[in-house]
Amino acid sequence: MPFLPLRVLVLEDHAFQRSVAVKMLQALGCGEVFQASDGARALAVLQAVGAVDIALCDLQMEGMDGLDFLQRVGATGQVKAFIISSSLSGDLRPKFNLRTTQVCGVEVLCRGMWMMGCRLSIDDFGTGFSSLQRLCQLPFNEIKLDGEFVRTLEHEPRCRAVISSTLELGESLGMSVVIEGIETDAQRQQLLALGCPVGQGYWYARPMSGEGFLRWLRQRDESQIRP
Repeated sequence: MPFLPLRVLVLEDHAFQRSVAVKMLQALGCGEVFQASDGARALAVLQAVGAVDIALCDLQMEGMDGLDFLQRVGATGQVKAFIISSSLSGDLRPKFNLRTTQVCGVEVLCRGMWMMGCRLSIDDFGTGFSSLQRLCQLPFNEIKLDGEFVRTLEHEPRCRAVISSTLELGESLGMSVVIEGIETDAQRQQLLALGCPVGQGYWYARPMSGEGFLRWLRQRDESQIRP
């Protein structure tokens, strides 16, 4: 089992889910895994054990929730990276606390994480909630274009136009662009001809477990250094 010199804090109020997350991280070889059932206890853990590399954080909890926890530790340097483990509402209209008039919700989370130095990606761009309107509402750094545009790239000129326009949009807004769903070398070659710098898909690698990903990285590095 590989050893990962990582200190991880699991913040989850559901006891079973918290236990599963802790065991999975330990099985992956994480050096130290701490846990807390709410934001207040998580702050106490950090005070006791010091800074951690990653906080796996549920946003929707009783007491001090994950959003409040993120806001409190964001500027302290006690957590180097956050992984959000709960779903976010698709409704991005501002919400207010009726007593304090403070703004709350996903917009505050995104802007707060952006101010902390986190990079934000808009996934599956061009479908569902990932629209131009969302792109303008929140401080994204990266556009991930939905793979559906790549699947018909060879036979549909309009898909090529959409990809080219998205690349131009990303350049104009100062955002990087990732093309999803690359499954063949022919698609990769066409995207390179369009000027696509970054992509992902089955042509490169399929989804894999954490241990499988580490093994894949080692094999890839070994193949690149062979004469």
